[in-house]
Amino acid sequence: MGELVSGTGESASKIIIIGAGAAGLMAARELAGHYDVTVLEAEDQVGGRVRTLTSGASPHVMESGAEFVHGELPITMSLLNEAAIPYTQVTGRMYRVIDGKWEEEDEMLEGWDLLLPLMRSADEDMTMKALLDKYFSADKFRRFRLQVEGFVQGFDVADPSIASVKELYQEWSHDDLQNYRVNGGYGRLISYLENDAIKKGAEIHTKCRVDRISWSADQATVHARDNRSFHASKVIITVSVGVLRDTSGNAIVFTPEIPEYIEAASDIGFGNVIKVILRFKEPFWESQHPEAGFILTEESVPTWWTQYPGDDPSLTGWLGGPPSDAFINHSDDDLLQAALGSLSKITGLPVDVLGSMLTDTYICNWAKQTGFLGAYSFSTTRSAKAKELLNTPIHETLYFAGEALYDGPKGGTVEAAFHSGLILAEKVKASR
Repeated sequence: MGELVSGTGESASKIIIIGAGAAGLMAARELAGHYDVTVLEAEDQVGGRVRTLTSGASPHVMESGAEFVHGELPITMSLLNEAAIPYTQVTGRMYRVIDGKWEEEDEMLEGWDLLLPLMRSADEDMTMKALLDKYFSADKFRRFRLQVEGFVQGFDVADPSIASVKELYQEWSHDDLQNYRVNGGYGRLISYLENDAIKKGAEIHTKCRVDRISWSADQATVHARDNRSFHASKVIITVSVGVLRDTSGNAIVFTPEIPEYIEAASDIGFGNVIKVILRFKEPFWESQHPEAGFILTEESVPTWWTQYPGDDPSLTGWLGGPPSDAFINHSDDDLLQAALGSLSKITGLPVDVLGSMLTDTYICNWAKQTGFLGAYSFSTTRSAKAKELLNTPIHETLYFAGEALYDGPKGGTVEAAFHSGLILAEKVKASR
């Protein structure tokens, strides 16, 4: 079959954006009207790791990807207000459950006030494991150490043995502690950006997986797996670092090669999340814990949350970071049984009883999503230099963007992706 060609002719004002996630759509919206913008998305929908789902007759949505707005984030809040999309403050009590016993817990871990100053003064290249080994190796710190490691693994999906203390400190010391949910789901904001980019002239192609980019200074040809080709003077790559550095066949091949950039992507941590959403006939937990928000445990699926203060009778199980590795190749049914087993130990209800109350389930193992190969990034001790390189365009022809390239206190978030896409668009416009 001969190769089909799209976008032939003069390419000096053409830009191709690979990936229609938060970073790609932000860049498209900012650049459309200034350039001829084409967005190529491998999945059958836009949004990337933002994935809002509806199910049956339920009025409630499920967030299999990003769910929370972590604090008063300037770009996200500005977009929500611009789009007139309301959001709700997340409230509720936090519980820690050990051996079936529920105890209310403050959000601040006991000992945190000792940990943060040590993190602030730590060596530039120190990992969290090294810091804990140095200052918290005594047996009296055992539970505190486990809680810190669990937070690093669960919230940051990071490996404590390689995670940068300096970067974790920057994030934790700027934590606003207040979360919000987008009413109707994060997907509403993604749709707003998509529609705005299209109104400004951008073309968006879904189910268009890119496997090769042939390039030279000021010109590039992007080859899709369905034999289409697209020509442009600039290409913006917003795929996850998991895909960028992949060696199993999902990576994009660059001709000529760009080995320094691929190596840099490998110096940025990229963690996995397995998210299990269970919707029940009724919120049975409210009879004993009517304001339960977050539930922390030591079970195989260790973190759970409700939709409080909303009325959705759902519980979301979260298994993130290195502990998820043992479950990556499990089937969805096995993951469901592991989640129900954990929930049984937390609530004291038998697995079969919990199963009989289920009305809907959804499981997303982000490491098995070939378009992403993981959930979101974290910084290692080598990430600063890696981000500096990846944020440097190659001959003003190849550009990179995405949450993993963000350098600030809100890494691994939708805000980070928006910020990266916005800054990249400004950089491209300045290069004209």
